[in-house]
Amino acid sequence: MVSRRDTLGAAGVATVVALAGCAGLEETTSDTTESDGTTDQPGTTRFVVRLRGPSTDRELFTEHGLATVGDIQQFEGGQWGFSAQLSDAAAERLSEGFRTVGVADDPSGFQLQLRVNGETRRELGVQSSFAEAVASESYDGSFVFTFETEATAREVQTVADSG
Repeated sequence: MVSRRDTLGAAGVATVVALAGCAGLEETTSDTTESDGTTDQPGTTRFVVRLRGPSTDRELFTEHGLATVGDIQQFEGGQWGFSAQLSDAAAERLSEGFRTVGVADDPSGFQLQLRVNGETRRELGVQSSFAEAVASESYDGSFVFTFETEATAREVQTVADSG
């Protein structure tokens, strides 16, 4: 189980924009969620990042949208994680999702939700710098996922790399 201090981070065009320090909300439910014509049922997809907010609950990408998944590494500050590069289609879907619901205009009402094997692992607030980078036309699809422990990072990286 991902600890309360595990974090999901994201890299923008030129700099890493970590979501560490944002208000994290952890759910313990493993219910399936359906919205915007997508479903992330256990067995269908194993790694899902969703955008949740005032008028949206949409799947942004799954392990199938990851073009590459990097090796586990320890980051400054002692956190463990891995980088990933979204496919062009997944990066566009992420950017379009942010633009459509106005995340860059008011990111405080939105969260990124990480689901692994059908279970909600983390929900984290969206920083304005990350929202602006993703909503821009030049977003390159880079993501960095960070966690408190190496074991958690390895578990999530293995699932993310299964696509």
